Amino acid sequence: MLAGGTLAYPGYVDAALSAARRWTLPELWGPGRVAVDPEPGTLVLRGAMTVAHAAMPQVRAAGS
Repeated sequence: MLAGGTLAYPGYVDAALSAARRWTLPELWGPGRVAVDPEPGTLVLRGAMTVAHAAMPQVRAAGS
């Protein structure tokens, strides 16, 4: 997921992806995808929520 002000520059995303594909291992491009975040202002919050949600079963088990 990409986020940040520089993504608004014309041609930036295409150039960045082209350079990344050129200078990284091809295997890294197979399993996933790269996308521009439609809501970049909440990217960190959504990541924190994902981590917290994943930890919940462990927290419940420890408190039992």
